[in-house]
Amino acid sequence: ELMLLEWYMQVPPVTRIYLTLVGLVTVLVHLNYVTPVTLFFSKALLKQGQYWRLVTSFFYLGELSLDWVLHVYFLARYCEQLETGAFRNRTADFLYMMLLFWIMILLGAWFVKIPFLSQSLVFAVTYLWSRRNPNIPMGFFGVLNFQAAYLCWVLIGFSVILHQVIPTADFLGLLAGHIYYYLEDVYPRLLASRGQRLLKTPLWLEQ
Repeated sequence: ELMLLEWYMQVPPVTRIYLTLVGLVTVLVHLNYVTPVTLFFSKALLKQGQYWRLVTSFFYLGELSLDWVLHVYFLARYCEQLETGAFRNRTADFLYMMLLFWIMILLGAWFVKIPFLSQSLVFAVTYLWSRRNPNIPMGFFGVLNFQAAYLCWVLIGFSVILHQVIPTADFLGLLAGHIYYYLEDVYPRLLASRGQRLLKTPLWLEQ
């Protein structure tokens, strides 16, 4: 318990807050204080004024299960590594990235029926980490060895085999992650960009 607490306190702020909210929502649902019906994203219910769904749909990763554990692991691992690596001492930039993911995923969910958007956010973070660390060797349950650049495709393949459906939420997260990666990492290096960053963090957030 002490080691878990020490790890928790060492997790960078944005990742720690998000993990805490995910854990809190999971516990509240598990204890029947909150039902998933009140959390999911719905265009029809938004039009009725239930605007909290724009936020709550990002904090529920499903019931306690192996799938939940895996998603929380990916969230904790890759969110933390981004915040302490590429975004080290750049908390405002990391928070802005998460905000952009939130906006892009919400826009996508308006056209594709996905009730809970937390999985898409986890996948967007995982995708960005994999693109920024493409050559790191990885393994999947000790069976498949590959480089980090292929991590998301391996996860999608595993999801298809396990659930026998196209993982729409994963693809939405992948799309959001790729848009951010292209605009932040690729476009500024193009001659046409003249070194301009399109996703520069607003001053009000840096303050």
